[in-house]
Amino acid sequence: MEVFQSIKVLLPNSKAGDFKSEVIKKAATIGWANKVEFERDYSKNTMNDDVVLCIETPELHLGSKVLKAYLWMRSDDNLFEIFNIIPIKTRVLSYAEYNFILGEFYRLVIKEVTRQMGIDAVITSPEKLMQDIVGDDIYTLLYRFSKSANKSTGNTNPHDFARWSDFVIAIFRNKIELSADELVRWLEEDENWDNDMAWKLGLDFEYALQILDKYEQSQ
Repeated sequence: MEVFQSIKVLLPNSKAGDFKSEVIKKAATIGWANKVEFERDYSKNTMNDDVVLCIETPELHLGSKVLKAYLWMRSDDNLFEIFNIIPIKTRVLSYAEYNFILGEFYRLVIKEVTRQMGIDAVITSPEKLMQDIVGDDIYTLLYRFSKSANKSTGNTNPHDFARWSDFVIAIFRNKIELSADELVRWLEEDENWDNDMAWKLGLDFEYALQILDKYEQSQ
């Protein structure tokens, strides 16, 4: 599945202010502007002490598209990371557009600053495999259900329901964090389920986990 990337800079919270200052200085040399007033508004509205950075990109060209955005980072638990990229010229950014802007920021600014400061930065993958989320064994259960099930009836057939239940129970027992949205996207994009049935299964999945959780709490 295509996903939004992130940049995670590994540094103590005590150095977040220094890192922010160096990023602002480097960004300014190539026309990426610090939006101080936006940062003040954010801090006022959230009422926390996180070190927050907002950078306005210059116009960036991706093929025939011209992109411009506000790029947000903040410090949290010894990480300084991207938490949002908000478009200026369009209402939304596609995965490719979002990741292109993030990649340019990493290439032109973050990479140099982290090298100079002797700290590490990680840029996450633009793709996420279901195996990475749930593990190989649970993926096998989900894959077995998807390949065996009638895609017009979902999990209503008794044999399909048994395979579906094995998957849901395994997710619950192993405390795997899989969202309904991630499951729906995998069913549609990787397994060619239609949107309506994929969402029915996604909602069934969410509801089943809630029931299992309530049952466990009642014991």
